[in-house]
Parts: sequence; C-alpha cells; structure tokens
Amino acid sequence: MFQLDAMSLWEPPWAKMVMREANKFWFYAICFSIIETIIYALGLVPPEKEIVEKDKVQGKGKIWKRRIPVKRTSGKEIVKKLVLDGCDLLVPGHHTGWIRTNSALVGEASVMSTLLTAAEVWKRVNEGYV
Repeated sequence: MFQLDAMSLWEPPWAKMVMREANKFWFYAICFSIIETIIYALGLVPPEKEIVEKDKVQGKGKIWKRRIPVKRTSGKEIVKKLVLDGCDLLVPGHHTGWIRTNSALVGEASVMSTLLTAAEVWKRVNEGYV
C-alpha cells in the first residue's frame, strides 16, 4: 500500500520525511519566484528573448531564430506578485519551522492569496486570454 497519510488511516514511516522535504522544495521555489520578480522590477531583463526552433516540416535540419519582446509588467502587478509570494511563503515556512508564526496567520495569508489569485484568473477569463 503506497499512500500518504491523507485521511489519517495509515501513516507509513517515511510520510513525515516526505512532507518535510516537499515543503522545503516548495519554500525554495517560492524564494526563486520572489528573486525573479525583483529582477523584473529592477529592469535587469533584456527587452527581447531569442527562441531557436528546428524546422520540423522539411526535416532538413534548418534552424530558425526569432525574437519575441518580453512583456513589461507594471509596478502594481509586481507589488501584487510579491504580496502573493509572501503569503504563499508562509505555508511551507510554517511547516518546516523556518518561519515562526501561528496557524491562524498562515490560514489568513492562504485565504488572501487565494482571493487575489482568483480575482486575477477571473479578470483573464473575462478578457478572453484563457
């Protein structure tokens, strides 16, 4: 039987270790997202990025290069992303013990993150970008 302790019926000896490592990985991923957002905010991203594609239709090995402009984000969007990442960082930080806080604050931050993200998704749906 290979299942984690989802319903508290059976807990394998390695379940806590797996959850701890998963939360560490989640914490690191959010930290990298915060670093990326700060890099965008400081303008350290080139205005274009180059995409290299191989010609698949003819199969002759031709390589095509094209440049795609990088979308610049507004200051409001950058602040919103930093707030969302900060809220999301509390969950794995609390579970690993790296951020000392109570469960109520983690819950409030999770609700705030969910509502802000849902509003953004709803906005994209209404604009027809999904």
